[in-house]
Amino acid sequence: MIGEEACHPATRAMLAYGRALTRRAEPPRIAGADGVADRLFVFEGRFHPEVKERTAAMVRAFGEGLVSLFGRDLRHTDMLSLFGAPDRVLMQGLITAASSANDPALARGAALTGSGLVVGVEIMVMPLRSDMAGPGRHLGHIQPLGGEAFTRGEKLERIVLHALYPPAPRAGSALRLVVSND
Repeated sequence: MIGEEACHPATRAMLAYGRALTRRAEPPRIAGADGVADRLFVFEGRFHPEVKERTAAMVRAFGEGLVSLFGRDLRHTDMLSLFGAPDRVLMQGLITAASSANDPALARGAALTGSGLVVGVEIMVMPLRSDMAGPGRHLGHIQPLGGEAFTRGEKLERIVLHALYPPAPRAGSALRLVVSND
């Protein structure tokens, strides 16, 4: 994925684990994966290109580190409510791309407190497809990019997107032209 080399080490580790899971391969051993569990969340929603209306991304599990950052447990709320209206559409599109490709996707942005203090964040999302995962379940990871001290202990309230990195196309998945003379 373009831009991946500049990601936080924990985000790079989560992307590698995500790719291994979606391809049913052995997860790699990568430095930087320590302590990511408290920044994970699971959400559920239908994200497919043919879905026309806005789809909620209901949070089913929310890590303790995220509860600390946001000052509340977001279980049973719409994860997309963390974004303003234009960014909700973009985030929904990114989740749709990850679902369609069955691969992780990444967003970068700024998380803001109520008084406007800012900390950079990376958000990784990937579909969970297994016998145990319900339909439309996704794993998410929110990684602050340092600077939490600049928030002076204020809790994060919303996220503004700066960049989206959808899954890279896989080799052999090129568009084919089929012509019929019937």
